[in-house]
Amino acid sequence: MRTAPVYAGRGLARAHRGDFEGALADCTEAVRLAPECALAYCSRAEVYRRRGDFDRTLADCDAALRLDPKAARAYTNRAFAYLGKGDWERAAADGTETLGLAPTDGSSCYVRAVARFRRGQYAGAADDFGAALRLTPPRETTWKAYLHLCRACARAYQHDPARAAADLAVAVILDRRVFLCFRVWYTPHAADAHARF
Repeated sequence: MRTAPVYAGRGLARAHRGDFEGALADCTEAVRLAPECALAYCSRAEVYRRRGDFDRTLADCDAALRLDPKAARAYTNRAFAYLGKGDWERAAADGTETLGLAPTDGSSCYVRAVARFRRGQYAGAADDFGAALRLTPPRETTWKAYLHLCRACARAYQHDPARAAADLAVAVILDRRVFLCFRVWYTPHAADAHARF
């Protein structure tokens, strides 16, 4: 007999493979089997988040937090959902809440960094991108390259071109494809960037 944690785990595995319909079916079954289980709601929230259904993500995260106010995954998923909806303040607040519960959660450092960047808090964003870098395993070179790119952008907006260039150089060494991301992301901001340098 399958239990809610088994369905939730299988659902997340399916989501990681891109099978969102199967993932949603499994996670919904986990919620049906154990409506008092915060993990079931957290798992389904993650599937909704990966699909871009942020309203349902928020609903499931809120349900999980009613059951377990210390469910760090619920805060993380809710932070990403707020980020997706453009609510930078709530995204940053939930990222901070997660880090209070799970200080080694690099994804929460990242979401809070993005929220801070969007709010114009470039120093805090650079610090959080740095924290996410420290928490990322060395083998994840593409993700580390992307985080260096993000911190380079935050440092550029801080009027710190030398440190921004150093981060960009590391990003390109880790994964050359990241330079294309930089050009796509940074080109619309070029006039403002030149004014800041």
